[in-house]
Amino acid sequence: MSATQTEKRSQAQRREATRQAILQACKAIMSEEDFAKSKTGTIAKRAGVAEGTVFLHFENKQGLLRALIDEFFDTMHANIELINQAHSCPKRRLRAMAEDYIQQLEAQWPLARLVVSSYARYGDEQTQQALHQHNRRYTQFFINALEEIIEKEPGCNIPSPVFRDAFFGAIEHFAIANFSTGKSHDSALFLEQLWQLLFRGILSRENTEQTPYRDLDNIDKKLDRLINKLDA
Repeated sequence: MSATQTEKRSQAQRREATRQAILQACKAIMSEEDFAKSKTGTIAKRAGVAEGTVFLHFENKQGLLRALIDEFFDTMHANIELINQAHSCPKRRLRAMAEDYIQQLEAQWPLARLVVSSYARYGDEQTQQALHQHNRRYTQFFINALEEIIEKEPGCNIPSPVFRDAFFGAIEHFAIANFSTGKSHDSALFLEQLWQLLFRGILSRENTEQTPYRDLDNIDKKLDRLINKLDA
């Protein structure tokens, strides 16, 4: 490798190190204050760089937020690929996906709470479009696994989007209720309850003779009972 190539590589490494320092500083500040109220100057100071350096790496604060969202979903997409390779059984894939999702939410909650709750008031149109695309790609893994399961349950006439919303809605409600408040919680127990609700209750053969409308009523009732337990 020539001296010029070595210097270019060194510059690229320093640039990436600075970029990561800014991202980590932004994450830290998110855990302390509302992102909408945070200032790029404060982020720069925490990262140990000049404020102008932030704009060398990111177009604006929304660009910084998009980079964090990209990083968050890149991790989850990579984990899903590993889960797909490790499990041929769709129910096992789905269970592993649920475990990973709740772990990622808890590990990165200051950022994740923007993703799962009130992100609309933080993001501009470009940020919201990026988030929508990430969500659509991520939830497609769930839909694919679920449709494999439903194929083996010929009496099930509940649309897969209903299961999707029940699955992600319950996990995100649990996260908001517990990770934001610091309440003592048992994620493993919650996931086991959710699993029983979805796959021993809603998707059980005892429901196969019911109409779609009664199936949906049962989903609402069971979700209400689960949410009441979580809020208790």
